Amino acid sequence: MDEEHLEGPEIPISDVLNEENGWLSKGKLSVEYGIEVLVEKRGDDLWRFNLNGNYVFEKHIILTYPTQNLYAHGQMAEFHSLVFSREDGKLPVNRRKLRMKSVKNCFQIAHGVNLRISMAKAIDIISVAHDLKFNNVLEYCQREIIQRHLDVSHYDTFQDPYIAFILREHNFQKSKWFVFFLEFAMKLGLRHYLVHFLKNYDLQLLADRLKLVDLDSATGESRKIVVAMFFRNDFTRK
Repeated sequence: MDEEHLEGPEIPISDVLNEENGWLSKGKLSVEYGIEVLVEKRGDDLWRFNLNGNYVFEKHIILTYPTQNLYAHGQMAEFHSLVFSREDGKLPVNRRKLRMKSVKNCFQIAHGVNLRISMAKAIDIISVAHDLKFNNVLEYCQREIIQRHLDVSHYDTFQDPYIAFILREHNFQKSKWFVFFLEFAMKLGLRHYLVHFLKNYDLQLLADRLKLVDLDSATGESRKIVVAMFFRNDFTRK
């Protein structure tokens, strides 16, 4: 932080002594000041951006919720997503569709914070990032899943509040729970995760489960990846 931000702008003494400017009141000098918290360090030693009240940026994005607003760096958001190109800087968010906690995590990652996330949280953040068109967050979450070998085998997947929320929002049926990750990856176009997920998939099992997947909602690239598995029986990550 440079000296100007530490000390603030200079004010000519003539302006201060002019009572019409409001600095002097009955011979007394009044000065109001405040502190803006840009980042904060948590117990996990990670620095996180303060999204609850940042007005210091020249341009910021406002995400409105019934209980509070979230504030994010405008230029940063616009750089990573065309969704944030409104001139008024406001982005009304459907709270029922985007969980505030996951929206916060999504923006932290978009701003460059390397959050440690579970598989369930990754799925929820991916859903938010997909809606907000944050491709860098989608890439980060897929990389976390692959490099850290995240899975959901250690607990009941669909009792988890994060994944249960996504199930409702994407109209997944519990009777098709065993194709949830396959359909989710194909629907959102998670290329890296889909390739990783299908590497050890038995071809006959995949053929049977694809019958339950809503292929109409899958992206074109996802369908090409699946077709490539049958034609080449292996994957080359590009």
